[in-house]
Amino acid sequence: MALSNVSKDVCEVLLKKLNENEIISNNELSNVKGQHANIAKLSVLYDQLKYVQKQIQEVIEDVNINAIINNVEMKCKKFVNQKYYLYRDLENDKLFFSRLSEKDYNYKNKDLYLGCYLLDLDYSWKKIEES
Repeated sequence: MALSNVSKDVCEVLLKKLNENEIISNNELSNVKGQHANIAKLSVLYDQLKYVQKQIQEVIEDVNINAIINNVEMKCKKFVNQKYYLYRDLENDKLFFSRLSEKDYNYKNKDLYLGCYLLDLDYSWKKIEES
């Protein structure tokens, strides 16, 4: 799409969103309208901003998950690049790790399987899909 072909609706929505996020003021809004090249630049920057916000949110979620998981009881020694299986003991509502997968562990509805985690090289936990 040529920069001059940016639709009026797209421009209005973009400028409104930028204004809602207090990135540009009302005075700047009136100056930008009709300048399709600058609107296109703002559109790209806005998309980048959204991407960065999403990345920040994912990092914050990882920090919160790791804070919880680092306090989980473990009765075996932790080794990097190993899979550990997270369970919740339903009798006392405590989390614990096991080296036994859901299919190998005979928990008979006493514990709830929560997922498989890998202890990464930086000692952070990554949730992984069991294959």
